[in-house]
Amino acid sequence: MINKSLKILFKYYGVYRLNLRKHSPHILVLSDNFELKEFTANDLFYFSPLGLNDSYIQIYEKRFQSNRYKCYGVIDRSSNKLAYYAWICLLDVKFVKEINRNFKLKQKQAVLFEDDNTTLEYRGKGIHSYVMEYRIQQAKKEGVKSVSIIVYKRNIPALKTIKKFKFKRVNINPFYFRKEFMHELKLKFNK
Repeated sequence: MINKSLKILFKYYGVYRLNLRKHSPHILVLSDNFELKEFTANDLFYFSPLGLNDSYIQIYEKRFQSNRYKCYGVIDRSSNKLAYYAWICLLDVKFVKEINRNFKLKQKQAVLFEDDNTTLEYRGKGIHSYVMEYRIQQAKKEGVKSVSIIVYKRNIPALKTIKKFKFKRVNINPFYFRKEFMHELKLKFNK
């Protein structure tokens, strides 16, 4: 089943990287109706209207327990609804260059942005760009040198955002190994 999962990932996803030393901050404003905050597990599961299935709940619970992730959310203050959430993976990211050859992104060298989700009714309001810049600035404060992101090749809004932020396509397979991710793969693709 993992081989099938790898084929899906290689075919449909691309890896992009941003060198933080060359990044010029974007001045972005979030409407006063919204609040950006670092989430706890209780926040995400309380606010999440995105229909998280049991597999994703297991994945996200493990992420919160590991202390190797940060989750950021945007709440619509007027309706008390979740508008957006996204993750930063802080440690132990490896990308496969070829089978049996990989390189590791060491702590403080790079982080991975993943699982960015905007609730349907809040799309097109600039929330994703705002949180992207916020996470980039958080990574810079931590002394991180680059940010990587894995994007579904048909996700046009996400591709426009990473282009706006000058992420560059990296010619490597979009699969990264860490102990938790192997478990995540099984949960996401064993259907």
